[in-house]
Parts: sequence; structure tokens; C-alpha cells
Amino acid sequence: MKIHLEGTIRDILPEKEGVSNNGYEWSSQSYVLQEEDGTLVEFKIFGKAKIERTALKVGDVVVVSCSLES
Repeated sequence: MKIHLEGTIRDILPEKEGVSNNGYEWSSQSYVLQEEDGTLVEFKIFGKAKIERTALKVGDVVVVSCSLES
């Protein structure tokens, strides 16, 4: 099932970095999205390159898409 959320970036949380059990470095950046009805949704982007390429800022209007599986 695909989900699409549209809203404004309200907050950018501190970037997190670490090393996995397999020795791979990782990073993630969390964002708070406010939908038009006021609902707040947190989403994350994983990977330093993706974070830098996306370069989201507070106030940006975005559409976030994801697929859910069980």
C-alpha cells in the first residue's frame, strides 16, 4: 500500500550517526511534517548522501511517499 503525505516541514531534528553491528557507518535525519489539518508526522531519511541531496528546510512544502508492507 502506498501512502502520500503533503505538508510543511515544521522541525528538523538533530542528525544521528552510528556504526552497525556489521561495521557499516549509517546516518539518519528526522523531520516533522505538519499536514494541512494540523496533524504532525515524523519521517526519517536514511543515508548521508540522501540527506545532503534532499536538503530540506523548515517551511518547505513537500510530499512524502512510502510503501507499507506486512
